Amino acid sequence: KYPPEEALRGPFAVDEWKPEVIQEYLDMLRPDRSLIFVTSSAFVPEASAADAAANGWRTEKWYGARFREEPIGDAQLSAWSQAPQEGDEASSALRLPEPNRFIPQDFSLISASSGSAPTAKQLSKLPTEVTPPALLSDSALARLWHKMDLAYSTPREYVLAYAHLPAYRKGPRNVVLMRLFCSVVSDDLNAVVYPSSVAGLGYTLEFTDGLSMTFGGFSDKLPELLAVVLERMNKVLADFEREPGQDEAAASRAEELLDKVEVSRQLLIQDYRNFTREEPWSVCNYYISQLMLHGVWHLDEYVQALADPFSLDDIAKAVRDGVSEIHVEGLVHGNVAAQAAKSVAERVVRALQGLGSSSSAMAEIPKHQVTRLPVGETLLEFDLAAVNPSQENSCTQNIYQVGGLGEDATRDAALALVCQIANTSAYQRLRTEEQLGYIVQAGVWAEQHVAGLSVIVQGNRLSPSEADARMEAWIQDFGGQLERITPEEFANHVRSAVTERTQRFAQMMQETSRHWHEILSRQYRFDRIAKSVEALKAVRQDDLVALFRERIAADGPERRKLSVHIIGTSAGEHRAPGPKLTSLQEIRDFQGTAEVFPDAVRAPLPEVR
Repeated sequence: KYPPEEALRGPFAVDEWKPEVIQEYLDMLRPDRSLIFVTSSAFVPEASAADAAANGWRTEKWYGARFREEPIGDAQLSAWSQAPQEGDEASSALRLPEPNRFIPQDFSLISASSGSAPTAKQLSKLPTEVTPPALLSDSALARLWHKMDLAYSTPREYVLAYAHLPAYRKGPRNVVLMRLFCSVVSDDLNAVVYPSSVAGLGYTLEFTDGLSMTFGGFSDKLPELLAVVLERMNKVLADFEREPGQDEAAASRAEELLDKVEVSRQLLIQDYRNFTREEPWSVCNYYISQLMLHGVWHLDEYVQALADPFSLDDIAKAVRDGVSEIHVEGLVHGNVAAQAAKSVAERVVRALQGLGSSSSAMAEIPKHQVTRLPVGETLLEFDLAAVNPSQENSCTQNIYQVGGLGEDATRDAALALVCQIANTSAYQRLRTEEQLGYIVQAGVWAEQHVAGLSVIVQGNRLSPSEADARMEAWIQDFGGQLERITPEEFANHVRSAVTERTQRFAQMMQETSRHWHEILSRQYRFDRIAKSVEALKAVRQDDLVALFRERIAADGPERRKLSVHIIGTSAGEHRAPGPKLTSLQEIRDFQGTAEVFPDAVRAPLPEVR
């Protein structure tokens, strides 16, 4: 339909100016040609009343919806047909939108004016070859990484910033107040930043256990969007602290902010309470994280914190206190020079300092330690049926904890291959042959820098304890499968794992995410994929068998197993015997006596450029 050079713009291009066609369409936009739909639950009492039919209400035949048709009165049509007069409210409200200031004008590539030809490695999109970002600055307040795009030749830029803060450690109340603040800022920005989304720009602002900000889109206007978001953060905080009795405008603004806070509060409560309405495997993963990560809060604690009364000033104080210490990790990647990247980072740090009560550098970056399971088996049970009687499915997930990634390259490679082979084997045995559930998966489990083998079964056929027994029977047979793999089959598995890791990045954001993972984890092992490929090519079948016998097999001397049972209604009263963890308090008591893994292996920082 369109020539190749017009394939992208062809369906949308309007190159020929025909005013008579436009006028023809405008002439049809008249009140007497309109069809207006009004939908509201407020009509329900009238539509279901005894005299509803007499009042014109009918039932639509396909979906059974109640509806009524009414003609628009002549007087109303006449009023709508009158052109608004100068000074009328309708005249002032009806106007063309302002020009979109976020539409980019400059699509030039900075790399084209750098003056030097890029190397083959700088142009590579292979995960094993891409050059890492450079460390531009490293201070007590911030660490900035930068990479100018040479491979994708696109006028786009990504800015990612994560502020480590003391807010999370201060308790669930501070966490939910920080999240409410971020939600209100985002809501307050909607009308302002909508034009930016139309122009190909976007941002996110959220608080997890730190403050996360991401910006992406065309590099020409991205700094403008970033400035708007940062300025609004400080303005909203100032409005929170403003005395509503100062004047009418302050009172109106306070009422607006209170409405936004209440809406956000209700949405958070709904989201947290609906957690038990999610799939059992999702509930299972949540409780695994609750047990594995030290110092994390539970959703019930957030709900309780949101139920307690608080004011705008309480939120403002929580933000000021929560940002009293900061350390920012930042990455700027794309069509942006080093100096411009430094300016972006300085702007982010200044904005965060404006939020804090003092905003000094953090003496210690907060982190969550990972539980080292005791040798043997740990059982965690959650009765999902008790809080969600409509959920008939149960879920069983077994974690066989192996150890920290990066400590032993051979062990990491062996674990990757064991998990890859286990995925096909478990599905064939537990899903296809035994039909234990409609979800059967085996693969890598990882929590921060600690990894192991995960096996999961979800369905309504067996109780979790019965499914666990079947999974253990498969584990026993799986050890024999590893021993019987032929050299050709082993080589195919290695080749498959290497291929999976060496797929070219199709988009710049994929590479950005890869770098950001290393920065956010503060491990800075930008050569992780290349090193893992080297280890995979060197690993032997005996390494897999040795790993299995030591850490996964039922009689393994270093076997550390966690079995999580999420009980659905189909399990009835069937429960696993023996000691188990069944409450949040028991999980935390268990953590209090358990060992933790050492910190992740970090690569040395490069010199600042």
